[in-house]
Amino acid sequence: MIDDSTPNPDLIRAVEQVLGGETWEIVHRLTTTREHPKTGNMQEIETTVEYHPDMGWRLDAVHMDSGLSATSNTGPNLMDVVLGARWEALDQ
Repeated sequence: MIDDSTPNPDLIRAVEQVLGGETWEIVHRLTTTREHPKTGNMQEIETTVEYHPDMGWRLDAVHMDSGLSATSNTGPNLMDVVLGARWEALDQ
């Protein structure tokens, strides 16, 4: 089970009101080291999970050396966003 209880919609809306722009809360930032499935080289992947009360969750994962990224569509369910991310983009 993924913990999705961290976001603070009141804070997000307050910052949006003060700054007048769209604000996403960074809820999780993760670093993963994995073996590239094609080359066998080690990759460092930085994943950021963000939340917006009107749009839900989104995810962006970046291979730190190559800049390749895997992104997700936004959605209300965090697990669906994680599973639906285009992870294969990191395997180029």
